[in-house]
Amino acid sequence: MTQGKEKHSNMATGIAMRFGTIAAVLAVEAALLFGGAGRLDWLWAWAYLGISLATVLINGTILLRTSPETIAERGRPKEMQGWDKVVSGVGGLALYLALPLVAGLDARFGWT
Repeated sequence: MTQGKEKHSNMATGIAMRFGTIAAVLAVEAALLFGGAGRLDWLWAWAYLGISLATVLINGTILLRTSPETIAERGRPKEMQGWDKVVSGVGGLALYLALPLVAGLDARFGWT
């Protein structure tokens, strides 16, 4: 394989990985929002997911045209130190799991 084809293949793989990651995050957020709420007719969850999807699509379209290397780079896993994995893991759990779950539970039980 020539160097140009290999670079293109690596870039395509990185872009696919990034879009797969984003799709998985949105799917998990949707499951937590609607699972916590116990219903699918929660308008504000649909609004949140719609705005999130629109933002990702607009951002992705612009970056694919102007800087696909950026998407490819963000799609590749990075080497991290042990303490950094712990900090980002705890922060990731709190932000991407607890927040939509608590929002869904709030919609179900009317805490606020």
